[in-house]
Amino acid sequence: MNEFYISSSGAANAISFVISHSGKNQTMIDIAYKLRKSNRKTIAITSFLEKDLSLVCNESFYLYFSSNESFSAIQYGLSLEYILDTIYSCLVLKKSK
Repeated sequence: MNEFYISSSGAANAISFVISHSGKNQTMIDIAYKLRKSNRKTIAITSFLEKDLSLVCNESFYLYFSSNESFSAIQYGLSLEYILDTIYSCLVLKKSK
């Protein structure tokens, strides 16, 4: 399914976000590799502990990571939401200028 999407998407200036909590999810690394092989811009949103996904992507945003399992899911969700909100706000500002 992902290969069909990559090959059929005609937007050469599109940016793909590859999101992985740990940064070592092999499926996400493979997707990022295929996107890069198709000359697509990729941005990783991942943990700063494992660099596997970050090394494949053009750019990286790092999520807050904590070893405290009781708050890990909340912190991950809040960090991801903050990064996406910031990117969206920057795009809105850029478009309005």
